Amino acid sequence: MKPICVCGHFAFGKNKLNGQTIKTIITSQELAKAIGEENMMYVDTAGIHCMLMLIPRLFWAAIKCNHILIFPARKGLRVIIPILAFLRLFLSFKTHHLVIGGWLAGVLAERPSLEKMYAKVVTYIYVETSVLGQALKERGYSQTVLMPNFKNLKILEPQELPDFIPNAPLRVCTFSRVMEQKGIDEAIWAVTRANEKLGRVAYSLTVYGPVERGEEEWFEKLQSNMPDCAKYGGVIPYDKSTEVLQGSFALLFPTHFYTEGVPGTLIDAYASGVPVIASRWESFADVVAEGETGYGYAMGEADALCKMLIDFAQHPDKVLSLRANCIDKAKDFLPQNLLPILLERLN
Repeated sequence: MKPICVCGHFAFGKNKLNGQTIKTIITSQELAKAIGEENMMYVDTAGIHCMLMLIPRLFWAAIKCNHILIFPARKGLRVIIPILAFLRLFLSFKTHHLVIGGWLAGVLAERPSLEKMYAKVVTYIYVETSVLGQALKERGYSQTVLMPNFKNLKILEPQELPDFIPNAPLRVCTFSRVMEQKGIDEAIWAVTRANEKLGRVAYSLTVYGPVERGEEEWFEKLQSNMPDCAKYGGVIPYDKSTEVLQGSFALLFPTHFYTEGVPGTLIDAYASGVPVIASRWESFADVVAEGETGYGYAMGEADALCKMLIDFAQHPDKVLSLRANCIDKAKDFLPQNLLPILLERLN
């Protein structure tokens, strides 16, 4: 068979842990297990140098491969699609777009010239949520396929769930890129305020994840004013997530990104038996079953998050009773259940 080309943000040799990089790497690893490393070809789009080399590398990939998988972010889409459209004038190959997040329909609507090329170039579109899938189908993309994000994680067994210790601070955390738009300051405020209103240290918060480039000054200032109940836990390797999250009372996901897809951090939480307390982004219902695997509140409403935390501190079983459901839900995001969706279209 001809090799399969994966064109994405690998950031080889760098410690990049954003959702785009993690999804690109995990999908490539699972695909290599299924078809053999000898049948894989890689094009790294990370860095200026790699972008300058993108045209010749994609040209070579289009010659060698029948299938090219792409994982672009918004800016990358505007670069990769014109290149592939040009190459399709001379070469025959199929393009598979594995979408990260839920922004694609909006970007195509804003850029008619890009959409014209996109419609001609992309053979299959793999979306993480039904919300985005419906939006694309309404724009005429019948080749849209639902394939949620996945991770090869060890899922906790129900008997491994830790015992709840009464009167001890409830451990909560955030586990994402550390940036203002991920609502990190909102989480810190809500936990601090909940503790104040309860008159005790009911919660301790740990912020995990890489600090987003350009947000270092913002986070340094935030850290300098962190209360004793909150701390920064640093960057955790994506394959060690369950070890770190295990035993947490809840994962806080106060994102301000309305077009989130299936955030990998929620898969990490479910595999660890940790319920989710999240702001309701556009595809919230695709990922969080209200009252079964977690709870939601209106995006940007820190007061609502605080009130929920106060209620859960007084009635912890509302959260603890969801842990077994989370373990069951994690199985929906295992590679063996989702990779076949891609494999059957690579024939």
